[in-house]
Amino acid sequence: MNRTLYSLLLWLRLPFEIFKLYKLEKNTGTWKANFTQRIGVVKDTPKGLVWFHCSSLGEFNTASTLISELLKDHKLLVTTTTATGAEAVKQAFADNVVHCYFPFDCRSFVKRFLANIKPKVCILMETEIWPNLVHELAKQKTPIVLINARLSQRSVDGYLKYAPKLIRNTLSHYAFIATQDQIAHERFLSIGAPKKSLYLAGNIKYGIGQTPSINTIHEIKSVINNRTSVVFASTHLKEELEIITSFIKYQDQLNGLIIIVPRKPERFDEVYARIKKIGLAVTRRSYNQPCSDETQILLGDSMGELSVYLEESSVAFIGGSLDNTGGHNMLEAAEHSKPIIFGPNVDNFAEISQSLLNDNAAIQVQNADELFEKIIDLLGDKERRNQLGENAHTNLTKYRGTVDRLLKLLSQLNHWWGRILLSTLFHIYLTVILKELLGFFIHFNLNFLNLGHLHIIKAIDFLRDFH
Repeated sequence: MNRTLYSLLLWLRLPFEIFKLYKLEKNTGTWKANFTQRIGVVKDTPKGLVWFHCSSLGEFNTASTLISELLKDHKLLVTTTTATGAEAVKQAFADNVVHCYFPFDCRSFVKRFLANIKPKVCILMETEIWPNLVHELAKQKTPIVLINARLSQRSVDGYLKYAPKLIRNTLSHYAFIATQDQIAHERFLSIGAPKKSLYLAGNIKYGIGQTPSINTIHEIKSVINNRTSVVFASTHLKEELEIITSFIKYQDQLNGLIIIVPRKPERFDEVYARIKKIGLAVTRRSYNQPCSDETQILLGDSMGELSVYLEESSVAFIGGSLDNTGGHNMLEAAEHSKPIIFGPNVDNFAEISQSLLNDNAAIQVQNADELFEKIIDLLGDKERRNQLGENAHTNLTKYRGTVDRLLKLLSQLNHWWGRILLSTLFHIYLTVILKELLGFFIHFNLNFLNLGHLHIIKAIDFLRDFH
């Protein structure tokens, strides 16, 4: 696949993306602004800012520490793809950053978007590889970096099968790619990333540590109401169904409150309705009412409060690992010294999960039934819970410093800009010299041709006279 075919496929897919956007955000009042900006129409946005893109709410939460550090020396434009991400940016940084929505990767949209923002540098996260965007940024000589970079094996196989040349050419334009672990480092090498631009910086998620407001902490404590609780963080549809089915099976043995926090906020109503329909006693965080002894499930239908649920819970299950998602961030639970459980599918966090298992800081299960058996065991064994939690926190602190390493790498872009400036000036100089030389040779050749023409006429006259 080349970039032309890639662009054609994007155009064919675009109506479905627009419908998906409308369906998700039609009730938020922001979908028109989202759509307008995603086709590149961005108004009243300052030019020349450092552009930091966070695709998902999870990516933004992960990047917030780095964004805070960058704000000390730079003005930032932060882009997201959803209204929930936009709201999180507003809550965290208010007017200290400029926000707009990320464009669809269609050439005309990207060109229009870049013409409106003219970024000083573009910082992408994790799996963000956009061929048209990267191509246009490279044409403008704008530095592009990919931080906390990771790839699943499934993505590697897909790139190599369908678009090996396209992905290799795209990655060649990145100023650097900072991978989050050795596995990601090797996977990027395998799809053609230049070795000279790859850096093993570590996982920025080891640097988390956001503190929610005191009011939020008090409110959630009041809602949980001193109940022993287990949090199921960042869950998806398929595993929620398995979790609820197993919970019904084991509920008589489980003396505790189940807290389910879906990965996507737009699914809150759907999850609540499903649990209610089954007949379980469920309430919502947004009701802000204390859970009674009869309450079985609390739905965490709020943003930015997962850390409080983790702090107040006795055990943490990390979602996206019982289905084929590939797992989610396990490190926030480690930050709160909680025993961590995850399922068999953790390809997105392969090195982190293995590190936690090696340090006796987590438990891996194969299905939802085994998950509840482990939860029941842990709730009855405080010493084991504490040991797992302490080990998890120790594992986390071993890998601190990723944010500092990334800041050091990003600071090198100043030298990169210097080289680009010198290179540009040199090319301008060469262009002027070549233009002058070309003018000289054209003038010389024209004169030469004129002289030659006169000599030819004289020779013809001579021959005519001779005959």
